[in-house]
Amino acid sequence: MRRRFPRVTAIASARAAVLDIEHIETVADGDGLDLNLYRPPEATEGGLRFKIYHRGGPLALSDVLPVVENMGLKVIDEFPFRLIVGDDQPEVWIHDFGVVDRSGLEINVGETKQRFQSAFEQIWRGDVENDGFNMLITRAGLAWRQVVVLRAYAKYLRQAQSPFSQAYMGTTLAANPEIARHLVEVFEQRFDPAIAAEDRNEDAVAMVTRALEMAASLDEDQIIRRFLNAMQATLRTNFCQPDESGAPHS
Repeated sequence: MRRRFPRVTAIASARAAVLDIEHIETVADGDGLDLNLYRPPEATEGGLRFKIYHRGGPLALSDVLPVVENMGLKVIDEFPFRLIVGDDQPEVWIHDFGVVDRSGLEINVGETKQRFQSAFEQIWRGDVENDGFNMLITRAGLAWRQVVVLRAYAKYLRQAQSPFSQAYMGTTLAANPEIARHLVEVFEQRFDPAIAAEDRNEDAVAMVTRALEMAASLDEDQIIRRFLNAMQATLRTNFCQPDESGAPHS
């Protein structure tokens, strides 16, 4: 009698499994969290995978989804995997998310991967706020620390009795990614000590004002001009100064 074996369908390629093992080892030997945003060969147009490798118990979707969505992505599926690394080791979970850009835009993974992963980790650990400003990481190509600058100015404008909410200001910048990049450039050109005086771009302000011609509404025009005016009125900042550990202020 021919022996029957159950049919098994693999949901990951051998190459993907090898990469998973590398991330699992990093999690097991490190601080318990590792990330991987990538586009698999079989992905449909715009489709990406985002894997979270986590030591300990499974992550709650209600904790993960707001972070991912505030960064401009939409989760379309999720596959959780529980792994037993060793008898004396805590279990490791892989949360494998299928994600797409919320606006249907094509994301350049090569350019976005490190920024996205670094920002997610900072947000997850509670070192960076989880709000709509983080959409600038995928929309405008900004690093999380550059987003911190724009968020700080939004908070200042609110304290200065701006009629616009912080969320609305974040949405406005996300809708005008080129202007958001120029605003960050204005700040960095004024205050970054790593930029030599002879290398400073004096046209950064002009680029913002020219880009304002594309603003969709009077509200957007007013919000962006207030950001620019606040930056021009700033005299000093500790943003580029390292903290006690030698890391830059966040």
